[in-house]
Amino acid sequence: VRICRIAGQYGKPRSKPTEMVDGKEVKSFKGENINGFEVKDRKWDPERLLQGYFHSSAALNYLRSLTSASSPDAFADIDAASLSKAKAFAA
Repeated sequence: VRICRIAGQYGKPRSKPTEMVDGKEVKSFKGENINGFEVKDRKWDPERLLQGYFHSSAALNYLRSLTSASSPDAFADIDAASLSKAKAFAA
């Protein structure tokens, strides 16, 4: 059984539905799957969820192709690269 983390958090829960930005009350940034970070992009956009689903599906299909590839250690290689980067940031 291979276990790995492949993505960050793209939908963020917020304690309040709005926030103050430059003295104006605007919708809170809920993450790239919901709305944009810029104030002009704060309207919730269902198309972002569809795009997020499409890209997540494509990423999972790619990872599935790696598991059926000739190298059974494909994930170990990716994991090792990530670990060396993480150690560099921790130092």
